[in-house]
Amino acid sequence: AAIDVNEFLGQARVAGYFDPNEIETAILETSGQISFLPKSLNRPLTPEDMQLHPDAASIWYDLIIDGQLMQDNLKAAGRDERWLDAQLHTQGIGQRSEVFYAACDKADGFFACRVK
Repeated sequence: AAIDVNEFLGQARVAGYFDPNEIETAILETSGQISFLPKSLNRPLTPEDMQLHPDAASIWYDLIIDGQLMQDNLKAAGRDERWLDAQLHTQGIGQRSEVFYAACDKADGFFACRVK
């Protein structure tokens, strides 16, 4: 399958390559999409490049959706209702019914937003 230059350049821009000199290789996939391999100097910076060692990514657990407590997820996250209520309190939320969405990970990550 052939592809014209405008389509190629358009897909390159969508992939974040506005300068074709940043592309090492481009592969036309059977789906019609193009996969781009950036030149080493143009690839995104990684923590390894900076000799950093970030904490491992952790799965997030939905705890409250539309004011409803997801009890099984709270337990799977290794948390209890007292912990959850304390987290909500630190964000100025007094009742679970006020929560549109809340989630946590197994580290110290917590997110909550109110019903608008």
